[in-house]
Amino acid sequence: MRYHCGSAILGKKQKKDLAEKDSIIETAPVFVNLCTKNNPHQTAEIPFKFLEFNVHKVIIRGLDVYYLIPGTDLVINNLEYLDIEQDGPHLYISGKQKKTPVNEREPLPAAILKLLRQTHETIGIGRIKRVLSGKKEEKK
Repeated sequence: MRYHCGSAILGKKQKKDLAEKDSIIETAPVFVNLCTKNNPHQTAEIPFKFLEFNVHKVIIRGLDVYYLIPGTDLVINNLEYLDIEQDGPHLYISGKQKKTPVNEREPLPAAILKLLRQTHETIGIGRIKRVLSGKKEEKK
């Protein structure tokens, strides 16, 4: 089914009593909460749609996903729409996502990856800080 939304939060529910262990494939309850704005975990916005599924696996295709370490949830931002289909024990999630503008992207991973790709030597924390601050490095 297609849902028009700005972002979505996905995660595994903590209620283990809802999990089906008697079936051939073990399943667990997962949730998909749909929101109108990006980064709903950083605001007080309440999702406009709460979906629950009992599945073995969630398959996300063609979308940029952010993993939230504190809550172990996934956030999908910049959505035009989200397609969610359940086929047996699997939940398929796809959709159309607007590209994140360059000035809104997370700077740390890209800068560190660039450093790692351009050097074969050990990179110290001082060099990483200089690159992230935008200061030019002096050649020795």
